[in-house]
Amino acid sequence: MPQPKLSAATRIKLTEKHIQGFMAASKDMAQLYEGANPDKPDPKVEAQAGVVAKKNGFASLAEYDGVDEYFDDHVRRRSADQEVHRAA
Repeated sequence: MPQPKLSAATRIKLTEKHIQGFMAASKDMAQLYEGANPDKPDPKVEAQAGVVAKKNGFASLAEYDGVDEYFDDHVRRRSADQEVHRAA
């Protein structure tokens, strides 16, 4: 039976360096992708995002994206779930 493919978020071993780099890059990344169409990536924006990722300690944009996925899967979702329970 084939093994399911793991997302980058599942495979990444999050370190303090990842967290610090992610926090440092988040404002610049948000500005770059503001108003962008996720279904039609802009190569210029992707190149700029790669520069921001590397400037903040990531080996590549893919590594940054893996940390972003980790936060989506483990942090942001948990925060949203807690808000739902508080509202109930």
